[in-house]
Amino acid sequence: NDQIRTKHDLELQAKSNAHRLHLQQGARVGNRAYNSFQREMQKINKNNSNSNAATKQRKEHKTPLATRINQQEQQQQQDVVEQQQQEENKKTDFETQSTNHNNGEETTINVS
Repeated sequence: NDQIRTKHDLELQAKSNAHRLHLQQGARVGNRAYNSFQREMQKINKNNSNSNAATKQRKEHKTPLATRINQQEQQQQQDVVEQQQQEENKKTDFETQSTNHNNGEETTINVS
């Protein structure tokens, strides 16, 4: 048949569409059906990816509350520890600054 097939050959297009859809050999799918199927699949995939993102966001919004509460408790504990350390440092600083020189001797005054 010395025919040259081109992209405009309807029979070749139908075979190509069937092949892309992994159908049995010899099956044929027209352009309208193939394009419609592809659009539907894109819609489904888009909806799935959007719903997956929405589900992920909902899950993230559930955990942050517990996480934030835990972080707040940890921060409060750290604040208490830092405040205690600051008080200790103040005592130590005051003790070192409160040395008197009586008769040439250094005396440390401890304040409790």
